[in-house]
Amino acid sequence: MQLSDLKISTRIAAIAAVSIAGMLALAAIFVTDQSIRSDYAAVIDSARDAERVTQRIEVDFLQARRAEKDFFLRRTEADIAKHAAVRARLADAFQNLSDRLQAGGLSRLAGEAEAMRRSFTRYGELFEQAAAVNRSLGLDENSGLRGALRTAVHDLEAELSEVGNPSLQVMMLMLRRHEKDFILRGDLKYVERLNAQASDLASVGPAAFGSVQTRNAVLADLAIYTGNFAGYAEAMAAEAALRQELSAVFAEVEPLFQTILSGVASTRVDAEAASAAASSLALKIVLALAALLTLIIAATVLVVGRSIATPISVTAAAMRDFAAGDMTARVPDGDRKDEIGDMVKALLSFRRSEEQKRAMIAERQEAERLGLEQRRSAEIDAAETARQAFIAGIAPAFRALSEGDLTARLDRARMVGFEEICDLYNQSVATLEETVGGVVNAVGSIRMGLGEITTASNDLAHRTEQQAASLEQTVAALSVVTQAVNDTAESAGQAQRVASDARGKAQKGGEVVGKAVAAMGQIEQSSEKINSIISVIDEIAFQTNLLALNAGVEAARAGEAGKGFAVVAQEVRGLAQRSAEAAKEIKTLIATSREQVGTGVELVTASGKSLEEIVTEVSAMAEVISTIASSAREQATSLREVSGAADQMDKVTQQNAAMVEEATAASQTLAKDADALDQLTGRFRTRAETGRQARPSRSRPAAPKAPVVQMRQTGRGGAAAARNTAPQSEGWEEF
Repeated sequence: MQLSDLKISTRIAAIAAVSIAGMLALAAIFVTDQSIRSDYAAVIDSARDAERVTQRIEVDFLQARRAEKDFFLRRTEADIAKHAAVRARLADAFQNLSDRLQAGGLSRLAGEAEAMRRSFTRYGELFEQAAAVNRSLGLDENSGLRGALRTAVHDLEAELSEVGNPSLQVMMLMLRRHEKDFILRGDLKYVERLNAQASDLASVGPAAFGSVQTRNAVLADLAIYTGNFAGYAEAMAAEAALRQELSAVFAEVEPLFQTILSGVASTRVDAEAASAAASSLALKIVLALAALLTLIIAATVLVVGRSIATPISVTAAAMRDFAAGDMTARVPDGDRKDEIGDMVKALLSFRRSEEQKRAMIAERQEAERLGLEQRRSAEIDAAETARQAFIAGIAPAFRALSEGDLTARLDRARMVGFEEICDLYNQSVATLEETVGGVVNAVGSIRMGLGEITTASNDLAHRTEQQAASLEQTVAALSVVTQAVNDTAESAGQAQRVASDARGKAQKGGEVVGKAVAAMGQIEQSSEKINSIISVIDEIAFQTNLLALNAGVEAARAGEAGKGFAVVAQEVRGLAQRSAEAAKEIKTLIATSREQVGTGVELVTASGKSLEEIVTEVSAMAEVISTIASSAREQATSLREVSGAADQMDKVTQQNAAMVEEATAASQTLAKDADALDQLTGRFRTRAETGRQARPSRSRPAAPKAPVVQMRQTGRGGAAAARNTAPQSEGWEEF
């Protein structure tokens, strides 16, 4: 089978089928690549989300540790609440991490995440226990076991102070010493020493107390004190153990963070590499398939194109030759089965029909030629006779027309065969008669109008001269007013600049006052810090006094060997007392200074408020002056525009005067032309003779004064326009 046996549409459909198949293959590859990349992208996104969540958990865990440290330092309910809030966030984050790991194909890391969650749960339970222990200890010095211990020791000291026995006071000081040592060092041996010292105090007889009742009261307070201290020591030991467990739990969690982060990062990197490899492979396949598809389509198009273009070009050449009359042109093979074969068959049929028609035309022309010569001779004779009769019939009418008689008409009944020419002549003469009659009437109207134009032109010239003089005076006055407004605008601008400078200086003064207030505040803060430091010094002096007292007690127990040490302890106590007195004096001075600083702050603040009010008033004044300056500038600009408009009006008025003169001359010329036109139209005669009877006399009546608008409308069509005065006409329209 050859290509010529196939229809052209079939061949084109084959090309389209190949193209569509190639595009579908490319689309399938593209969709597959997108699906693979989407899967890898989902894994990568899940890995990144898991990585971010893990890092967030690590940060929150560190925040929890920070809240834990803050609580152990400050022991406040706010730190407990902060720690609870961080734990709540972490619980949600752990659930989110578990979901991310399951969704992203990272279930192998779910065990580490679960272990980390359990450790964190254990960490939260331990912190709650530590918080409960600290609540039992007391979050401040007056609550819990601390408050109870403080109250008990104060009661015991008060009882022994009333007894007034130095040996009992020394024993009490030893109890306080062991208590402080335990609080500072946390060693349980000081608990044993305190219990031993309490046993010694309890073994003292009633004589040292002065009475049995006093001894019983002291022993009761001592029992409360030792019981509270035992509970306090037990709670302190429990807290220390809980702290160690908290640190151990955190140490267990830290490696899990690194394991999860490294596993997630490894999965993400592998997925990114696999996605890049899949994209590269898909790109190579697409390029190869596109190249192959291009070659196939190009070869198919070339073969099919040649099979269509060559016979079509031959057929087109044959059709052009047939159109030019050449029926011998070569045509393609008529046995083709495609559309071109149908065209060739039709072309051959046309050639056969054309040859038959030419033969018939030649035969008919030969027959007609013989009879045509005889008829033509008879028709020529008849036409000549009719022409002579027609000329004789129209000669009188044309003769009357040449003499100016527009009433002559042709009788179409006498012009057989020339009725249409008679009608056209009669219509033309009637139109000419109507036109000439209109011209005659218009000449009279023009002469009357010219008289009115002349009178109005003279009136307009006089008024234009008066207007020019008035405009000149107006322009001079506007110049003076414009100069005055310009001076006002410059003065307002200077006032605006002065007000702006004043506002700037006032604002700078306000800033200085603000800095002074800030400095006063800093001085006040420094005073508060100094006061805190003095309180610390006072506390140190008290502790020094207590230690010196303990040292004196120890020296007294040492006997003669401790006398020198007792003297030193006494001096230390003296120094501590003097330090305490000096600290009190400094506190008094600082309090006085704070009062004076507060007064200064109030005064400076009042000054700042006054300056702010001044700045506000100056700003308002500057805005008002700015408004005045803007208005003055706008007025100056408006006056300059008005002055320019007045100058333009003056120029237009001068142009109007010249234009009026030209209009007057034009009206006179037009009057002469109207007289000449009247003489020319007088030689024509019409049926009604209305034009000549209605012709006005040559005397010119006095025309009424016309308004300026009428003069403007008439002047536009006068002789001035014929003298190339377009600029003056435009100026007149503006006026």
